[in-house]
Amino acid sequence: MSSSTVFAPLERSRYFAYRDGMATTIAKDDDTVLRWDLTNYLASGQTVSSATWVDSGVTSSSKSVATPVVIGTVTGHGYTTITATLSSGETVESKWYYLPKDGQLQADYTS
Repeated sequence: MSSSTVFAPLERSRYFAYRDGMATTIAKDDDTVLRWDLTNYLASGQTVSSATWVDSGVTSSSKSVATPVVIGTVTGHGYTTITATLSSGETVESKWYYLPKDGQLQADYTS
């Protein structure tokens, strides 16, 4: 029988997979800094040209692009969808959830 040693990361990851496999965190009461590293999406010499944010229930601010990282601040509960445009013209999209402490997003069914 063989064995192996598993080395856990030194820091606990802030995000975990949610319903659709997207990055999720339990939102703090204050601002949460979002840093999306796109290194794995970039070919040699490519950069991140821009990023657009679409918020649902959260408020994003202080948004910037510092290749290869998209950075911003998120406040509240809900999610934000970020679409990054690469220098090649390709786009990469990711959805980031921010849940309250009980882990449940509330649906708004008002008319």
